[in-house]
Amino acid sequence: MRKYLFVGIGAFAGAITRHWILSSQLFDSTGSFPVKTWLINVLGSFLLTFILTLTLYKIHLDIDVRHGMTAGFLGAFTTFSTFSKEIAGMLHAGNYLYALSYVSASVIFGLLAAYLGFLLAEFAGGRFFTRNEIADDIEVMEEDLE
Repeated sequence: MRKYLFVGIGAFAGAITRHWILSSQLFDSTGSFPVKTWLINVLGSFLLTFILTLTLYKIHLDIDVRHGMTAGFLGAFTTFSTFSKEIAGMLHAGNYLYALSYVSASVIFGLLAAYLGFLLAEFAGGRFFTRNEIADDIEVMEEDLE
């Protein structure tokens, strides 16, 4: 029950933060590329990997708090559904090049951000991981997110 409370609180904060960014004048663009959604999703990719990696090795964090930060806050902060809706809108309008560039930029920069999050957490943790440790940790992270 405690885990769900933390996830709910995190989700509320993540959704409010996303809404604030999307409705703000921050990074307003007049083009067809949805900069705000792209930034939110790339930042979320970085933060998820950074937080999970750091809290598995360097900082002991209560698992319910970790669930609140990752599944709750970042799950509500990032937005695959908006990403998909924006791509569908671009395709419907015939903006195929914008749609392809948005998908490509989201995947490439999302993966780079996630890897950067891993590297920075590894550096902050003061150790470098072996391939076996990384494989084991991916399983732990997946279990944490369930």
